[in-house]
Amino acid sequence: MPRGGYRPNAGRKPGVKNKSRRERDLMVRYQAEREVAGTERKLAKDALEDFMHYFIGVAKLYQPFHFAEGTEAEENGASDPVKFKEFSRAAIECAISLAPYQSPRLSAVAVASALPKDDITYEFSLKIGNDEPRMAPAIEHEPSL
Repeated sequence: MPRGGYRPNAGRKPGVKNKSRRERDLMVRYQAEREVAGTERKLAKDALEDFMHYFIGVAKLYQPFHFAEGTEAEENGASDPVKFKEFSRAAIECAISLAPYQSPRLSAVAVASALPKDDITYEFSLKIGNDEPRMAPAIEHEPSL
């Protein structure tokens, strides 16, 4: 079965990896090199995720109410609205910065509008044999979508 598009031999050749597979292979290779070298340096996105979870945990300490699963909300004696807002904002900023690395970007796709439903009339002249050109009858035609 031919591959590619309009031009001969167009498209990705068999065995060539797509972008996500190449990135995954690079990550595996990078992690293997870190293990061999014995370094435990984190990638920036991993450090950012750690800080996001840290800020979420600290914000929970200062939230006005504690929410436990299956129980009613209890008032927090150590609540501090200013610190809660500060740490919540820091967690949100980390989450916003981290989102492009964890979720695909979705974008709107424009749909072409339908052609107007006006009737289009084409006129042309037709010459057959040695006869003089004469006007052919008009042909009504609706464009197909």
